[in-house]
Amino acid sequence: MSTRRPPGAAGGSAASQNSMVAPPLKSQLLDARTLAAINSISIERPSFATGVVAGPLSADEAKAVIDRTARETMTLKVVSAAQSAAGNTLKSGVVDAVLRTEILRFDQRQGSAVGGEPAVVSFRMNLESSKGRGAVWSAQYFLKQEAVSENLLRLGERMGPSGLGVGWSTAREVFEKGVRAALSDVNIQRERQFLSRDQAATAR
Repeated sequence: MSTRRPPGAAGGSAASQNSMVAPPLKSQLLDARTLAAINSISIERPSFATGVVAGPLSADEAKAVIDRTARETMTLKVVSAAQSAAGNTLKSGVVDAVLRTEILRFDQRQGSAVGGEPAVVSFRMNLESSKGRGAVWSAQYFLKQEAVSENLLRLGERMGPSGLGVGWSTAREVFEKGVRAALSDVNIQRERQFLSRDQAATAR
């Protein structure tokens, strides 16, 4: 599985310069050609791994976060559930792919501003083609927030556009940042395939 920095962490962050500090997002491009051909997606209602209690974040709220972020960050059409045929988007051919998310961990922060248990969030995403070719892109996100004083190597990452800043965050804020990083990643991968295809056509 290839490891990619979340968009916005580029430009000399400490995390990118030290192999001992793993970025929270790990993604894998599985089918570049099919990804480039995807122009519309549907967001499936996320599922929760066994034993995961998301507290105030319901599956519908998590879906709303993913749906809104996809519309803000991706250069393709996001088809709403109302537009899909009884929600069976892949078989109906309404969309080119469906985005599936499983929330693996969602621990709320406990404690005061100076101590306590930090927020921990982990989820897995798969973008699956409607052509019966399975997943074309996948990613896994894991972040256990820590105090800046505990890991100065992450300071650049935390202060970047996709970072959480220097203060403590709620699990929902971590989830929203993670979703944005993941969807920005797949969008960058898709646009990169367009660029490669155009360059290949020009070289002919």
